[in-house]
Amino acid sequence: MMKNNNTFLICFLLLSFMNAFFVSAADQVITWKKEAQEVDLYSDEALTIQWTGTHDVWIHDEARCTGGSEQKAQEADSNWSAMAGNVPVGTHYFSCRVGTHCEENMTLKVTAIAGSRPAATTTTSSAK
Repeated sequence: MMKNNNTFLICFLLLSFMNAFFVSAADQVITWKKEAQEVDLYSDEALTIQWTGTHDVWIHDEARCTGGSEQKAQEADSNWSAMAGNVPVGTHYFSCRVGTHCEENMTLKVTAIAGSRPAATTTTSSAK
C-alpha cells in the first residue's frame, strides 16, 4: 500500500512540474461569466476561456452579439484556447451565444499587443 502512495505522489509532482513548464505564468485565463470582461494579451501569451456548463466562443469585429463573427468553439461543456501568437494584434470581441448569454454580457474584449508583457517593476523609497 505504501508503494502505491509513493507512486501516486511521484506522478502528482511530475505532472505538476510539467504543467508549470508548459503553461506560462503570463498566459491569460478567463472564466466565462455573465459580466463583460477585458484583458490585454501580448503576442507571446496564450488565451484560454474556461467554463463549466454549456457555452461556446464567437469572435466579433465589434462589441455586439450578432453579425460579423466567426465561431471559435462549438457549444460544449469544455474550454477553448488560442496558442500564443494566434490572436492578431488589435481589438477583438469574444462572446458566448448559447441562449441569451451574449445579451447578458458574457463577453470578453481582448486587446492584442505585439511583443512581450513588460516586467513588473518595484520601486523602493528610502525614508530618512
